[in-house]
Amino acid sequence: RNHMPRMPGPLADGVQAVRLVRAMADDVGANPKCIALLGFSSGAHVSAGATVFANATGPIAHDLGFQESPQSCESGMPDALLTACAACCLTVPMLAPALGLEPVLTFETGGRGEALFGADAARSREQWSPDLHVPTQPPPLFAFHSSLDDT
Repeated sequence: RNHMPRMPGPLADGVQAVRLVRAMADDVGANPKCIALLGFSSGAHVSAGATVFANATGPIAHDLGFQESPQSCESGMPDALLTACAACCLTVPMLAPALGLEPVLTFETGGRGEALFGADAARSREQWSPDLHVPTQPPPLFAFHSSLDDT
């Protein structure tokens, strides 16, 4: 487990997980060129963020805590990404009010926003919002959402 409880800790964990699975693929009889990430809700955010930041360099790589390790020579970019009900856009107000629904999740100053992103939540949300950092060669993506079922 990564030592960072807040963002970007979970994203770095996701990248390291892909690297580890890829490095150990032969040991478990898996194809190292067929690694996919699947995530639901906040797990989908982690999967998308890990995909987006997998090949980070410079200050972002430093912020993610990437260090040389036996797995660091393996790519952290998954070969496919599946997301369900993802919270991938962290910088704009949720669409719920425009659809006549009550917002389910907010990232206010203090409270949950500060717990997840730290004291500078606004800057951190922008820095770690996957939708703002899509790579030029992303892996195939299957994304789905659902809605409330009143039946």
